[in-house]
Amino acid sequence: MRRGAISHHLTQLKDRIADAIAARQVSPTLAHRVAFQLVFKFDANDLEGPPVWSAIGDLLFVEIAQLKERFGLGDRQIAKALPKLSPSQIDSFLHEVSVTDRRIARTILNAAIHAADPLSAGKRYLEEYCQVARQLETIDPRVARTLANATFTAGTPANKAMELLKRLTDLMGQFEGDGSAARMVARATFRAVDPTQAAAEFVEARQAIAAELIASGIDAAAARSLAGLRATRPPATRKHARLSGSA
Repeated sequence: MRRGAISHHLTQLKDRIADAIAARQVSPTLAHRVAFQLVFKFDANDLEGPPVWSAIGDLLFVEIAQLKERFGLGDRQIAKALPKLSPSQIDSFLHEVSVTDRRIARTILNAAIHAADPLSAGKRYLEEYCQVARQLETIDPRVARTLANATFTAGTPANKAMELLKRLTDLMGQFEGDGSAARMVARATFRAVDPTQAAAEFVEARQAIAAELIASGIDAAAARSLAGLRATRPPATRKHARLSGSA
């Protein structure tokens, strides 16, 4: 997908093309993105006229229906994807990822469509995700999917997602043999402004609460479970929960 500035003349042409495409039941956002690509990549003399632009709109209308019905994509995702990928390319990409792990395929697609080259980005995300999954096998394979979904869907820029995922993975190493706790910290902290800091604070709070509960005579396994639940609460409520003994 090409990016850049265009002249006033091309801007006017782009708007005319976008209007013709949008008139064929295509969202204005997608119509303008496609029109921009056309005037940016092709000479104005090669862009024909309204009948061709309307035909492009008709084709996009069919492709939009395919992406919604077959893949369940929403309008926002489609507006990002279609200027860069055809439905057949999306189908091939999802199949390729699904062969590795069908449960993470949609997450990786949703992250990849924001990149300038979605296919290359998606393959890189998949490769790095597999590396993380292998590292987490000793804890619980489900943790890798939890963390991947967390980092890719929490508003993190796509080029930072895998970096964040790896940093969280290092923290998860403290939960070897305790997959439920690892999933808990992943879910509890990934929406924070700084997920890695929030995860570190969760781990520290959980350890402190567990130590207090064990010292009070509670079984170690039960103490760790209760501590995990209490550590997910806002810091201001943790002290009260510890004093009251409530879960």
